[in-house]
Amino acid sequence: MLATLPPSPVVIHVKPAEPKVRIVRVKPGETLSELAKRFYGAADRWPALFWANRHRVTNPGMIPAGMRLFLGTFHPLTKWQHAKALAAVTPPAVTVKHTAARPVTTAAPAPAPVTGAGGFEGCVIQAESGGDPTAINQSSGASGLFGFLLSTWDSLGLGYPGGAYTAPVSVQMQGFQILFARDGTAPWAPFDGC
Repeated sequence: MLATLPPSPVVIHVKPAEPKVRIVRVKPGETLSELAKRFYGAADRWPALFWANRHRVTNPGMIPAGMRLFLGTFHPLTKWQHAKALAAVTPPAVTVKHTAARPVTTAAPAPAPVTGAGGFEGCVIQAESGGDPTAINQSSGASGLFGFLLSTWDSLGLGYPGGAYTAPVSVQMQGFQILFARDGTAPWAPFDGC
């Protein structure tokens, strides 16, 4: 009589799932367009890469070498997200050709400085942004003429969810008036010496 052995267990090898979020370190000279082409399949998908890293990248036209960017599965942006990503782009350098066909690169013109109405408002503008409505404090993320933190800016209900630096000067002035009426000099005086 032959003894029957129980069937041997079936072993299935499953390849571990690829993580949904990867990190890439920017190499010298790389752009968001190049990274989007490499990881998302098309250079024109750079706004999705910017949007995924919008809290780290302040100017999508200039990303420093060594910066770590988060990559995930490509998802098309909503129209609102795409518009905000495009609005964050600083105008690129302009190449001008001379008669000798030598390219010369010139920077886009800087916005005219804003001085404010004077008094406390003018002092805050000079202390926070030096009159540049697109200023961003790299350490705190405060932005715009008056150095609004994003949470403070959002609490004012003026729109422009990317921060004060994305809003026109007239809207930033309106934000100052609202916050000044609500909190007085407290948001600025202790820090700006005004």
